[in-house]
Amino acid sequence: MSFVVDGTSLSSTDSAAIRAMIEPWINACLGRDWDGLLAMCTDDVIFLPPNEPTVQGAGVRRWLDDFPTIREMAFEIDHLEGVGHLASL
Repeated sequence: MSFVVDGTSLSSTDSAAIRAMIEPWINACLGRDWDGLLAMCTDDVIFLPPNEPTVQGAGVRRWLDDFPTIREMAFEIDHLEGVGHLASL
């Protein structure tokens, strides 16, 4: 998962903001709140689902509508780094 950040390096504020997205992201997925999930994304979002074609832009909403119900979800960041305007975990 990657996030666009301002500045030339990932600050502690940037890191905290990225980590703060975990719970809302999980809650949106578990609640099938695709509008809420997509509100956390830019309009040019790209999803890279395994064993499927890339999904991007408006196609993401259609893809999410067909996604199976998620009953449990956990997400932890083991490593987070930033270079330029990109943060990667």
